[in-house]
Amino acid sequence: MPKLLLLLCLLSFSLLAQPPKTEDDIFRYYGPPGSSTYTSFTDAFKDAKKGVVFKLKTDQPAPKKLDKLADIGSLQIISLSNNYISYLPQNIGNLSSLVYFKSENNPLKVLPISISGWGNLIYFKLAGTELDSLPPDIGGFNKLKEFEWLGNKGDTIKLPAEVKYLKALKSFTIQKVTLDTLPKTMALMADLKELKLDSCSLNILPDFWGEYKGKVVGLEKLEDLSVIGNNLTSLPTTLFYCRNLRVLDLSNNKFTAIPDDICRLKNLEILDVRGNTLTPYQLAVLKGLLPNCRILF
Repeated sequence: MPKLLLLLCLLSFSLLAQPPKTEDDIFRYYGPPGSSTYTSFTDAFKDAKKGVVFKLKTDQPAPKKLDKLADIGSLQIISLSNNYISYLPQNIGNLSSLVYFKSENNPLKVLPISISGWGNLIYFKLAGTELDSLPPDIGGFNKLKEFEWLGNKGDTIKLPAEVKYLKALKSFTIQKVTLDTLPKTMALMADLKELKLDSCSLNILPDFWGEYKGKVVGLEKLEDLSVIGNNLTSLPTTLFYCRNLRVLDLSNNKFTAIPDDICRLKNLEILDVRGNTLTPYQLAVLKGLLPNCRILF
């Protein structure tokens, strides 16, 4: 095989092996080659028995009997938006092939415990919900890589301790969701690289490292931490064990000082402290402690 052709083949294989990054990429990546994306509940339900429905992306109002959704055993991707859905049927956990689930601007009030059946789920995205809690059954998402929750009108949410089972998680984003104290078990999410907890009314952050069953564990792979727009006044000392941290966004909180221990974050590239009440002297000290870091103030 000519070298140029071999190089092109290797390049094509490399591109195909890359994990999808956008929703469009995800729709192209999953499902058999050439499989259609259904944009209508009616059409999807009609073809369900044929086993050809792998992708559903619709902004149409949902039918009254949404239970039929669980009959589409071949479904790998569900993307719902503005469908007036306030609940998911209990049998939706039967969709064991599901790898991507998104619900946007649907006033979901509860998530059924059956979602623990989504053992192959990789992407889980919610926006515009009205939830009062997250079920501990999300701990069954042991292949999950991205969790995103943007906006909730329900009560204060207490994240379940079962998040410790999300050991494959790379990105964890919650924005504009009122959160209670975060569970210490978050320190067990060992593969986490990106953690964003913005506008969540947080007064305190959890320990990022801790001892569990006689072993010291923590977020050693964490690279990007954002806690914009909370009520934070201090940082846990365990944060400074996250030596791979590159971006730390503390903007729009209530910090009056940043601990000198921040100098331990040798790989920190960007520190954002805008919207806090740090004095010029404290900013000068920060610059001395982090000479290779870009400080935004």
